[in-house]
Amino acid sequence: MFKPPRDPMNFYMFPFEKGKTPLELAMLRMKYASICGFILSGVNLVFMFFDFIVITDIYTVIEIALVATLSLLLLITKSRIASVLLLVIYISSRIIIYIENPASGSPSLMAIAVVAIYWCGILGSFSYHKIKRQENAEQGV
Repeated sequence: MFKPPRDPMNFYMFPFEKGKTPLELAMLRMKYASICGFILSGVNLVFMFFDFIVITDIYTVIEIALVATLSLLLLITKSRIASVLLLVIYISSRIIIYIENPASGSPSLMAIAVVAIYWCGILGSFSYHKIKRQENAEQGV
């Protein structure tokens, strides 16, 4: 028997997401991902300034600036590229940490949560643009 494909936005991360329209849900999930990016950038910046990170190099500064910029782009422009790049940068940085020090780079609950939030941000950004494209087609724009 044929089953239609499941809508990726048809699940709820938090109880207060029920009752939202698909557009509101997509915007909320993009907001989750951008806030997560801002928090991670801020924590890394604090660690860098107070020398909790032993090796502070230019790549750490670039990563902090890039994640903060992509989070801002996702929040303001709802960019699909920014949402995908946030996930790619986070996963690549976790892989680099694991390669440099296998003992400290094991996947943690926080890393899994961040990947899940970034993934919801990707689903939200793609759903947002799909809904907007359908609305524009209905209006004849």
